[in-house]
Amino acid sequence: MDVGHYVLRIPSLGPIKGIVNGSPQGLFAPEYADEEINYLCKCVLAWLIIHTEGSPYTTIQAKHLKSILKNEDLLDSEKFEFLGILRHGLCCCPLCLKIIKYNELHQMVDFEDVLSLENAGIQIAGATRSTIINLFHLEPFNYSSIVHIPKNVAWGHAVCNTRLGQRRCFSLAELQNMNLKIGIIHDKGIETFGWISKDYKFIRGPKGAVWIQVSENSD
Repeated sequence: MDVGHYVLRIPSLGPIKGIVNGSPQGLFAPEYADEEINYLCKCVLAWLIIHTEGSPYTTIQAKHLKSILKNEDLLDSEKFEFLGILRHGLCCCPLCLKIIKYNELHQMVDFEDVLSLENAGIQIAGATRSTIINLFHLEPFNYSSIVHIPKNVAWGHAVCNTRLGQRRCFSLAELQNMNLKIGIIHDKGIETFGWISKDYKFIRGPKGAVWIQVSENSD
């Protein structure tokens, strides 16, 4: 059981009002990063919000933010594209690569018509706190490795976060650099259909399709 400090959460949605005082809920990234790191993470996320589809903000309005990121060597669009955080200059989900719309940052998630999650519980209006788009860590955040750092944060779909679980999200460019192709052996030859990570847990096809290891080999 977790011990130590915990955060009191005040629900803004649902039938329960007021402060909920309960047992510690484990690590939540922004609450355990130091002030400077968390501030820079917010700066990166704010910069990405500007680049969402339909954003009411422009980079011209964010000169101060741009200066902070540039000073910290965090203003690298090519790097964002390489990691799958931006696509053609627009913010995208690192897993499915779909362009993120600004209004999705505020809309509640709905699991209807989501491939592989059809059996997820129906979300009752006002009973969920999760928006369509969530904080997304490229490298999984867990007890052994607190990696809530500016170079590891992005915006991604809540359902993609659920599917990814505690796995590293590799971009297509990263996997291609590893040069580990994967394919099917036919009588007439080998048909390659993607690239696989060195730990064999993550595969991508050339158009962005993703395969994820869901269980490990038994002893």
